[in-house]
Amino acid sequence: MRLETLSNYLLVAAACMFLSPTTVTTTQQRAAISGVATDKPALHITSIQSLKEIPEQPAGTIYFFDIDDTLIDHPHMLGSKGWRSYFSKAIDPNKKPHSNHDKITLDLAKKQPVMTVETDTALWLQQVQAQGHATYGLTARERNIWYYTPCAGVDQLTTQQLASVGILFDQDLPSDMHSITQAPEYFRGTFFSDLDSKGEYLIKLFQASPQKPLKVIFVDDKQDHAEGVAQALAYLGVDYECYWYRATENKASKFDPLIANVQLYYVLKFDQILSDDEARLIAEQTPENNYLQEVKALLHLSL
Repeated sequence: MRLETLSNYLLVAAACMFLSPTTVTTTQQRAAISGVATDKPALHITSIQSLKEIPEQPAGTIYFFDIDDTLIDHPHMLGSKGWRSYFSKAIDPNKKPHSNHDKITLDLAKKQPVMTVETDTALWLQQVQAQGHATYGLTARERNIWYYTPCAGVDQLTTQQLASVGILFDQDLPSDMHSITQAPEYFRGTFFSDLDSKGEYLIKLFQASPQKPLKVIFVDDKQDHAEGVAQALAYLGVDYECYWYRATENKASKFDPLIANVQLYYVLKFDQILSDDEARLIAEQTPENNYLQEVKALLHLSL
């Protein structure tokens, strides 16, 4: 489990005292809706469906991207955002070290190729880099912990997954910002947060640096991370734009547990990864099979 210090909690609490409540609108939209001016700074969080909605930024802007469900995704139901939520509730609700959840998701991460969330994610990122901006990953994964289970090499696995879809993060910052890449959580262009809150992590990271960035762009598929980072950057006095990236929500809404259970059964039983169409055909041909129970049996769980 991640260790969170009391000082981090106090810093974020202090930030929240001076910030207005967060809504996912622009400052101008909020003013038009309320018609009332406020002395408290509004949090700049924008809901987007595509990275291409992010406007060009001034020189010196640093980009931080969440990785899972923001840059990369699994190509099938099995391993997807919808499946991870379903699996934790229906099959393995006890999140703890060495749980079935941790073992299976790690196995899938190693065996199943990933894809970018958008077909042109890598190209868009390369265009941002070509404009001279530093780009980095900021993930809730830890370098040597997979969810709740100690696991050496998560950082290398992550870098390999990104490289497999053409995503290579910059490793060079302006000289006055170079110190943040000396953090022990940094590995080949990605910061592996050792705190549950990415906002708290950025406070820790930037307070240890002699210089703050001119501007930060942060993109994450989780609204709470976007809000937390916005609060942290506002507290630090850093100009920023935070984006709640929702491109995978449509796919998650179409999640079919039957298809995913067939896929997981074939992984556990035959070490074979099926496409959604292949799993759907098998489900149609074997309507008498309860694949959820089959999976639980293979996992030696109580039926």
